[in-house]
Amino acid sequence: MRAMRTFMTALAVSAMMFGCSTLPVTLRPTVQAVRPRVTAIDFHGVNMAFDVDIRNPLPVVLPSPRVRYGIEIQGSDFVSSEMAAAAELPARGVGTVSFPVRLSYHDLWRTYKSLGNASEVSYTLHGAFVLAALGQSFEVPVSHSGSVPILQPPLLTALKVRLADVSLSKATVIVDSEIKNPNVFPLGIGSLRYTLDLGDVRIGDLSASSPGPVRAGQTQQFNLSGEVSASNGLIKLLMSGVTGKPEIAASGSIQTPYGPVRLSK
Repeated sequence: MRAMRTFMTALAVSAMMFGCSTLPVTLRPTVQAVRPRVTAIDFHGVNMAFDVDIRNPLPVVLPSPRVRYGIEIQGSDFVSSEMAAAAELPARGVGTVSFPVRLSYHDLWRTYKSLGNASEVSYTLHGAFVLAALGQSFEVPVSHSGSVPILQPPLLTALKVRLADVSLSKATVIVDSEIKNPNVFPLGIGSLRYTLDLGDVRIGDLSASSPGPVRAGQTQQFNLSGEVSASNGLIKLLMSGVTGKPEIAASGSIQTPYGPVRLSK
C-alpha cells in the first residue's frame, strides 16, 4: 500500500509539472481495437456505432471520456461531432467506449454526387478520447477505415404476362418476373405485396411464388400470380391484348440484416 501511495504521488507530481504527455509509454492509455457496426438503416440514412476498446495501464479508474470525432469520405470531412461517453476505464484493464454516428444519404448525395447509385461508401474515422487523470487532461487518438452500406430498393422487371385456368367467371394472371438486389447484403422479400399495371390499366394484386431472400448483388427470377374476375372485363381485355409495358410495383417491408425497412410509396 505504501509503495502504491509513493508511486501515485510521484506520478501526480510528474503530471502537474510536465503534463501527462510525459508519462512513460507503458502508462499511457491506448486504443486496442475499433469495432464499427450498423445499428439501423432506412432509405434516409444509416445509424452506426463504434465500439472502441481502450487499455488503461494506470492503477486508477479513469472517468468517462469525451469523444471528439470526424468522418472523412473521399478525402474530405463529411460529419464531425463531440459528445460525452458513458463508460469508465477500469484500473489496469480494458474498457469499451461506444459512440453513435448517423450518416444522412441526402447530405451524402448532395456533397458527393458520384455516390448517387452507390451501394456502399468507404470512410475514415479520426478523432480522440479526452481523458482526465491526476488533475490533467490528455487525448488518446483513434482512427479506423471501413465501409458502410447505402440502402437501395429492389428492382422489379416484368418479363411476360400470361393467363391460366381461364373460366367464364375468373382466370389466373401469371407474371414471369425478375427481382434484382443492388445491395451489399441479402434482402428478404417474403412480406412484399405486388400490383400489376398494363399501360394505364390496373390489373390487380399479385403474390409471389418464391418469396425467399435475394442474395447481395444477385438477380432472381420468380413468378407473380393473382386472380382476375370476369365481371370487370379484365379477362377479355387481357386476351385481346393491351398496349403498354407491364409494370410491377411492390409495397410492404423488406428484411435487411439490420431490421425491416418499409418501402417508400
